[in-house]
Formats: sequence, structure tokens, C-alpha cells
Amino acid sequence: MMELNPEELKIKIVDENIRNRNERYPGLFNVVFTLDKSPDEEWVEFFNSPTSYVTSIHPPIVNAGCKEIVWQASEENIKNDKHWVYDYVDSANKRFLPVLQKRIEQKEKDRQQEKAEAEKIAELNKQLKGDLSSDK
Repeated sequence: MMELNPEELKIKIVDENIRNRNERYPGLFNVVFTLDKSPDEEWVEFFNSPTSYVTSIHPPIVNAGCKEIVWQASEENIKNDKHWVYDYVDSANKRFLPVLQKRIEQKEKDRQQEKAEAEKIAELNKQLKGDLSSDK
């Protein structure tokens, strides 16, 4: 079984910047957090349902397959509350790692079964060919 390094599997924020002022809500800015990899749907579900949160900020938005989190934030939120976005990512990672571990274990189990099946077929083919040559 392959050994997993959880740090390598975690999704991380690698950059953050203010894209622009929100057109619909001019008191808010669109803050973009760039991720090092694209999350899948299950990770996004964990991100969208954090274990702790604050109701005084707009929830950050992330979509499966997209390497960005977009957060609508006021100037005050940007100064005081961006840590919540990092907390959401940490929470999603902690809850997603066991799911990912199970997926990897299942893939390894499937790979081993496929290998055993291929070996069995190769052995049967060898026997079959051996029987054919002795029948001649």
C-alpha cells in the first residue's frame, strides 16, 4: 500500500488579490484566493459547510474544477476576517483527507485485483498452450 503524505494532498491557497469592486454591491470587493489545485465536488461540499463560521461575512464561493475562491468582502472584512477563508480551506482539507485516503486504498485494491486477474489469465493461457502442444 502506498504511503500518503497528507500535506501533499491538501488544497492550499497560493495567492490572494482584490479583483475589483463588486458591481451589484458597491460596498464590497471581489477578493480572489487562488488555489494550488482544483477541488472536486466532495471537497467543495466540505468547504461550503464549514465546521465553524462567522455570520458577519459573506460566505466564500468555490466551484468544483475551479482553482479560485471568490469572497465578497467589505474593506473592514478584508482587514479583519480573511482568516475565515483559510479556516474554511483547512476544515475542508481535514474532512476530505479520510475520503481521499479511502479512494486511494480502493484504487490500490482494484489495481491488485486486476493484476491478480491478469496473472491468472496468463497462467491459464500458458496451460492452454501447453495442452495444445502436447495434443499434436
